[in-house]
Amino acid sequence: MSKATWQKRLAVMRSRLYLYPAPEPMPRTSLFWLAMGLVGLMVLLFSVFFIAFVTSRQDAFLTAAEDMGNMDQAVWSIIHGQILHQTICNVVSDTNCYSAAGISRFAIHFEPMLFPVSLLYFIWSGPKTLLVLQTLVVASGAFPAF
Repeated sequence: MSKATWQKRLAVMRSRLYLYPAPEPMPRTSLFWLAMGLVGLMVLLFSVFFIAFVTSRQDAFLTAAEDMGNMDQAVWSIIHGQILHQTICNVVSDTNCYSAAGISRFAIHFEPMLFPVSLLYFIWSGPKTLLVLQTLVVASGAFPAF
């Protein structure tokens, strides 16, 4: 292909970026605040329903035991002096089981977000904390989506 053909294709692709202008922010009228209130109500209903759902699943032993146990133990270990230490390991299929003493979760994943999450364990320590936090984070995504 010639240089002119590539320049033409590049110009067409560049012009496609400007077909849709950036949206204007919604004016802060009473209709906006009504819609924001409805979004907030839906977030609240979603949160209440799914917090009740996931915590009842945890109480009924229906959550994924190994995943939930890994995360709970890693977060718990942060506030008890062992940085992301985990001993839960499936020696049959996991390739990251080095010893019965356990390993650092950093050997498997890099999850710096678990450090601020571990502060919640001073208030309420257990896997339900992670489930409630997960539900609240997912529900809060409705506000930027709105």
